[in-house]
Order: sequence, then C-alpha cells, then structure tokens
Amino acid sequence: MHNRILQKKYKEIIVLLAVVLVIVTVNASHRINRELRWYDKAIVFVTAPVQYLFNSVIKGTIRFVDNYFLLVSIKEDNLLILKENSILKNKIHQLTESEFENTRLKKLLVFKERVGLPMISAQVVAKDSTGAFKTIRINKGFNDGIRISMPVVNYDGVVGQIIRTFADYSDVLLVVDPNSNIDAMVQEDRARGVVEGLGKNECRLKYLERLDDIRKGDIILTSGLEKRFPKGVVIGQVLSVKKEKYGITQEVTIRPSVNFNKIEEVFVVEVR
Repeated sequence: MHNRILQKKYKEIIVLLAVVLVIVTVNASHRINRELRWYDKAIVFVTAPVQYLFNSVIKGTIRFVDNYFLLVSIKEDNLLILKENSILKNKIHQLTESEFENTRLKKLLVFKERVGLPMISAQVVAKDSTGAFKTIRINKGFNDGIRISMPVVNYDGVVGQIIRTFADYSDVLLVVDPNSNIDAMVQEDRARGVVEGLGKNECRLKYLERLDDIRKGDIILTSGLEKRFPKGVVIGQVLSVKKEKYGITQEVTIRPSVNFNKIEEVFVVEVR
C-alpha cells in the first residue's frame, strides 16, 4: 500500500511538470491556425524539440517508476509466498510424522493381538549414555504394574527385559548387552541355544551342537521354555556361522531384529 502511494505521488509530480511545459508550448502553437507573430514562431521553434524530448523523458521516467514499484511489489509478493510455503511445509511434516506414528501404532496393535498376552504399552524416553550397560528408559514404572525381569518387545522382535523400576519409569536391559541371556531356537532347524549380547549391535547363539544345521540368514526366535519371553518372538537373524575343526559346538553371530537407535514404542509383557 505504501509503495502504491509513493508511485502515485511520483506520477503526479512528473505529469505536473509536463503540463507546465505543454501549456507554454500550446500558448504559442495555438496561434498556428491564426496569424503567428514572429515571437510566437520563435517560441514554437525553440520549444517543439524540447517538448518532444521532455515527453520522451517523461514516458521513460514513468516506465522506470512503474517497473521499480512493480519489482518492489514482486519482491514483497515473493516474500509472502516463501512464508506461506514454509508454513505449508511444516504442516506437511507434521502430517507425515502423524502418519508414521499411526503406522507404528498399528503394527504394535497387530503384534499385541498376535501374541495374545496382556501387555503394557510404553514409550522410550531416554537411552543409556554411560556405556556401562546397553539400556533404554521407558515411561512406565511400578505404579503401572511394571516389575523386574518382565520381558520387553515390540513389533520388530525382542527388545530386552526390565532390570530397574521406579514409580513412573523403568530401565530395560537390551538384548545386545553382555549381561543379557535368552533361551532361543532356530526357526528352520529347531535347534536350541542361548542368545547372549556382545556389547554392540550383535549377539551370539551359544551351546549349539556341531551337527546342528545352522545357516546364514536363519531366523532366531524365543523358545518360550524359560517362561519369561512368549514363544516365537523374533530375536534376530544369523549373520555368520563358524565351526572349528575340532570341538563339539559352533559359533553363531546374530544381528538383532530391533533397531535400537530408532526404537520409540515398546510392550512390556505381563508374564503369567
């Protein structure tokens, strides 16, 4: 609005100057149809080129002023469009995040129905930063019925087990921690062993007999025999199998099915 007012004032000044010059010229040239006196002819002769030049300057100046204010207006419009685009992008990000959350919650619901055991849903609120233990913290505690040794899972598989409880939050020892041991079986071969954490994003399957046919890519599940974890929950997938030339066992490395860097929601299983 301010730019438009300035533009109008500039035009008024230019037009006023043009009118003054035109009046002078017209007063002289108006006598052309009548008898011109010598000084009238002189005025017309002198002012005609000036008037032509001045008219050209006026038109050019008006075009320049129009273009200047047009550019200013375009710049303001562009800033407004950029602001609106930023608002729309934020809304899109919010909707996308809501969609991701809904997808995760649907997976959790399907998993809960498949397992068929009572579970307490919880959200991850912190991760261990000391490195002493591989743990996460959830927003449910003994006020919510959480007890030590309860198994913790999500739709991707085994997360770990409760090791500490407080009124409104609890700590979960992850399956990759060296202090974690879970009775397990190989889905394809049905061979049984114990999954132990290796202190990084890997585990190993211990106590397998040398003759057990374990292969890379095999799925490792909870056996359910220790009566902690429900049977058939995925622990991970075999990364490598190593058999020594001598001995009665084999060394099996597992990659956990849960990505602990991205975990957000979990279930604490209420063991019967």
